[in-house]
Amino acid sequence: MYCWTYDIGAAVHGGTKATRDTCYFLSELGWKLLDTTCRGPSYSRALQLAWHVTKIITMPSESLVLVQFPAYGVASKIILRILVRRLKTIVLVHDVDRLRQRSDGTPETVLKFASFIIFTGKFQAQLAKLSIPSITLGAWDYRLEPGHQCPNWDRFGAILFAGSLSHEKNGWLYQDCPARPRLLLYGNKYKKELNPNADNYQGEFAPDSPLFQGPISWGLVWEGNSTSRRSESDHHQYYERFNQPHKLSLYLACGLPVIVWKKAAIADFVREHRCGILVDRLEEVNSEVRNHTEAEILRFRENAVALSAKVRSGYFIRQAVQHLTRPSANLDHAISERAAS
Repeated sequence: MYCWTYDIGAAVHGGTKATRDTCYFLSELGWKLLDTTCRGPSYSRALQLAWHVTKIITMPSESLVLVQFPAYGVASKIILRILVRRLKTIVLVHDVDRLRQRSDGTPETVLKFASFIIFTGKFQAQLAKLSIPSITLGAWDYRLEPGHQCPNWDRFGAILFAGSLSHEKNGWLYQDCPARPRLLLYGNKYKKELNPNADNYQGEFAPDSPLFQGPISWGLVWEGNSTSRRSESDHHQYYERFNQPHKLSLYLACGLPVIVWKKAAIADFVREHRCGILVDRLEEVNSEVRNHTEAEILRFRENAVALSAKVRSGYFIRQAVQHLTRPSANLDHAISERAAS
């Protein structure tokens, strides 16, 4: 786990692409890194934890902390709790473990100690109401290596599905479904022998510099065990109603319009920015694409390219942080609210 500090600032993250990119874009705003990682055998980790706690306790009381929630592991959860209780805190909510049938992360009760909250997806509706200044992140930002070349786009090209290809997370991929479009697959945990469809698997990809071989028309965002029967008994599908998948930002960073389940949390974003199409079943994809004119599809592509510039520059996290911390009255309100509680 890491902390980012800035005279009056700090932010906690683990090691995933979303958290790393958030910290990278914060660093461009002037936030600085304070490493609170605990490594090695148990006795060594205990000593490191004690040292990190001492550093945090001696930080100026006016320090502003950005914590990426939830944290995992004993040391990370202890440090997160101390940060939110001692210092003014912005909590960036990545996930809500309860909704994805997990219980090993930081408890939701920590949120009541925040000074500000940045929600993602539609998690706000699933958490206890708190009188804390908050904002919803439009989309995850996505850093690509300088000079990265986006895939060749063609409206008649392949439909890309990239990310985890595990049977547990994406059981729909392994269903015999001639009606759904054939996909261009990139990712890990793929079981080719279990896939009865004529999908084209091209191996894994580097998240910071994904090289997808074109031509590609759309990026698909889909999870769960079914191509068509969307049931809340499938917790992956249910979680889509609230989660903001990082996969969306990967496609937008590459300038690709998207195909999204119409009941997913990100459907509102896609609809608002007109950067893709919404379907209820994968069997509808081909007909839904045909229902749009060439001019409409070109507009989806143009809007995706415009969003690409934003997510690759850290636009959304910059806007969220600056909105919450300016004017200073917001900060004063947050402090007084927490003191009253």
